[in-house]
Amino acid sequence: SSSGDWDSVLAIYTGSSLGALTEVAAANTVGTNLHLEFGVTGGTTYRLVVDGHNGDNWGRFDLVWAYDPYGDTFQVTKTEDTNDGACDADCSLREAVAATNLTGGDDLIHLPSGTYTLTHPDKGMYLERETGTTSILGAGREVTIIDAAGLEALPGGVYARSRIFGVDYHAGLELVGVTLTGGYTVVGDKDGGAIVSWNGALTIIDCLIEGNVSGENGGGFASFYGTTVISNTIIRGNNTDPPEYT
Repeated sequence: SSSGDWDSVLAIYTGSSLGALTEVAAANTVGTNLHLEFGVTGGTTYRLVVDGHNGDNWGRFDLVWAYDPYGDTFQVTKTEDTNDGACDADCSLREAVAATNLTGGDDLIHLPSGTYTLTHPDKGMYLERETGTTSILGAGREVTIIDAAGLEALPGGVYARSRIFGVDYHAGLELVGVTLTGGYTVVGDKDGGAIVSWNGALTIIDCLIEGNVSGENGGGFASFYGTTVISNTIIRGNNTDPPEYT
């Protein structure tokens, strides 16, 4: 916020009456530019209070605000498929997904343009969180590509390949602006060439799912018992092997 030449105080409260307010956060540093961050809970009414220091009780006050629905934000910094147990300044997509499994809220992963070829022996990436959704925001399906075909270089050749994402019970996965290709689940757990969701929440927006193969249900993806939302997404050129499961 900016209050021009007015030395102001900014505070946030909850409560239904003036005599029963509970302070949530406050910025009362002397000065005319104040910055305040605080967490919010759905269904709660928050009351904003503006005042002045030392009897300076009037003036102009400009409020600029933004709402970030995500608990934690992770920035992928490389296309290599590594996993050293941390998503820091050197962070792969796999490391970012693993980090969101350890939080309790809704998290955002920024995935820049590039081709992210899976090569790690852990193969697919799995959302195993107890609550919350992991949102992966790409730079556009034309330029942000996640390719599982690289797993063929592991021992076992083509049969070492796997799906790209698995969504476990109660977890959520939201994909925006990415391409998923190269998923292959012909042996072992055969459902969902690129994605399988077991009673999870799956949302796919502005994506391309192409060139994936499963051994049973869902050459592109399979979702069982949970919720699935698909918007403005191209799903083409996915197959099952044998084909009667298409």
